Amino acid sequence: MADGLSPSHTTETTLTPAPTQGSKPGRPESLCVQALRDLLSNPPERLSGLSAFQVRLVTPAAARSATRAQLLVPDKGDSRPLFLAGCTKQRDAGPVRRLLKGSFIHPGEASWHTFPDLSGGALDICEDQLHATTLEQARREVLKIVVHELTHATDQIAHGADFSSCAAVACSEVRAYDLGGQCDDVEPGRKRRECVQSGAEWSSIDVCGENTAPVVLGVFEHCYGTPMEHNFTAAGAARLAAKTAAAGLK
Repeated sequence: MADGLSPSHTTETTLTPAPTQGSKPGRPESLCVQALRDLLSNPPERLSGLSAFQVRLVTPAAARSATRAQLLVPDKGDSRPLFLAGCTKQRDAGPVRRLLKGSFIHPGEASWHTFPDLSGGALDICEDQLHATTLEQARREVLKIVVHELTHATDQIAHGADFSSCAAVACSEVRAYDLGGQCDDVEPGRKRRECVQSGAEWSSIDVCGENTAPVVLGVFEHCYGTPMEHNFTAAGAARLAAKTAAAGLK
């Protein structure tokens, strides 16, 4: 088990009504939900950074029945920012996105949103974009996604990255593809770096537009190979800002 995060620190938000007599049993949980539950309940070392957040698994049933306040109000006495995680289908508005008062549909596997009025954010995994056909495959795939999005959460909430800035997004995407493991199956060295750079370009294009490739190239050496840095300090934010400033970009 990863240090600092035990099952008691992970709040599973179900809020599912008890079945009434004669009602049909609930649908079996998807591989995505099962894998996410397992990873949050017994996180491997790569997810040790979740201990800096107040983590909640939001099941589809909970998202349908709960109010925004029920899901987003922090636990009493816990000052850590929220990290909500849930699964949805790409064609749906998404349970977590609905709570954020929007229905942004991301074309990829997952998306990270911050709360405009609260400390924290939410990860919404598009389960119909996963390739896994077994629970073990789903655990490996979801782990990569969670670490990738945890990197964005750390950069934005802990380090103060401004994601309206093309350079900040590009740097965070380089770090997320590097740390998340999406390129782990590529041979080390130049090809792995090319994989990270290509992924960062694809994921930064919504913010950077036609400047994506040169900006990613400009920040790459300053952002590739950097640790997660979970510390929620001004120094962490300053280090991240220094990386993009060193590249002469804002």
